[in-house]
Amino acid sequence: MNADAVVEWMRGLPEWGMYAFLCISSAIENIFPPWPGDVPIVFAGFLAAHEVLTLPGAFVASLIGNLLSGLFMYYAGTYVLYLVYRIRLKVRRPAFVRRWLGGVFSRRQMDQTRDWFRRWGAGFVLISRFLAGIRIFVVVVAGITRMNLALFLLAFTAGVSVWNVLLLGGGYALGENWEQILSWIKIYSTVVISLLTVGVGGYIFWRLRKLRSAES
Repeated sequence: MNADAVVEWMRGLPEWGMYAFLCISSAIENIFPPWPGDVPIVFAGFLAAHEVLTLPGAFVASLIGNLLSGLFMYYAGTYVLYLVYRIRLKVRRPAFVRRWLGGVFSRRQMDQTRDWFRRWGAGFVLISRFLAGIRIFVVVVAGITRMNLALFLLAFTAGVSVWNVLLLGGGYALGENWEQILSWIKIYSTVVISLLTVGVGGYIFWRLRKLRSAES
């Protein structure tokens, strides 16, 4: 469903339905990243400016949805790790995939990742909300590394709260021009995703070269 369809569908809901939709939409976004979860929140800010909704109500509804799905994906991280281990045992060809899985998800690598998350995980979870394209992956990694749950919830809640306040406040302040925020978010997301793609590609290339050098 595209952004325009989401907005049109939301317009036809009663007030309680809008709050429920905000909650559900925020939850879907963390499980299915292509879902335009930011759109209903910005639009809710616009509706609050016209007294159709209240800003506190919209904030609470979106926060609850994010927290529920964030916890779900956090606990799903353990299953993801188990699934990767199963795949690693079964993959034989191509050889570079087997080597990459063995290197990235080795016990040594996982211990290093856990140690890194113990030191910096809270900050990374906090800022990940502002890094389009990797929000959900950070939550899954937090689950994989068994990050302290209370610390995770604190950082996750803080990040979501700041981001949603910005979206709601922007929609409220811009009024009829609320869609301008979506254009800014699109540009911002494109830049962030491009940088992340280059970074991840460079990391994978470096890891493969390192593994080949070790074998040689």
